[in-house]
Amino acid sequence: VGEIGLVGVAAVAQGHGLGRGLVLAALDWFARQGVARVTVVTQGRNIVAQRLYQRGGFAVRSVEIWYHRWASP
Repeated sequence: VGEIGLVGVAAVAQGHGLGRGLVLAALDWFARQGVARVTVVTQGRNIVAQRLYQRGGFAVRSVEIWYHRWASP
């Protein structure tokens, strides 16, 4: 199983297909390595990221709620 971590493109560079290119390059690399399944995680409210991954052939497998708490220094 392959995993795609965070994918990010600077705001000034968004809308030019860079994120799509990164995802497609990753999928191509995984395919050449013989990886049969690739997973990715994104935030539920990040519709742009969800669409990016859906266009790459990903489908929602599960939805989870995670809580985070950061302590002040």
